[in-house]
Amino acid sequence: IAIKLGRRDASDLSPTDIAIEALEQIGNFLKAEDGGYAR
Repeated sequence: IAIKLGRRDASDLSPTDIAIEALEQIGNFLKAEDGGYAR
């Protein structure tokens, strides 16, 4: 997540950054066919 957001270290991430990423991952999972994982 840190690299994706252009940060050097994961400790630079805010709880909001982590929550948004988690929601994006959940959305990708729900959109995938057969319950798989779509990237």
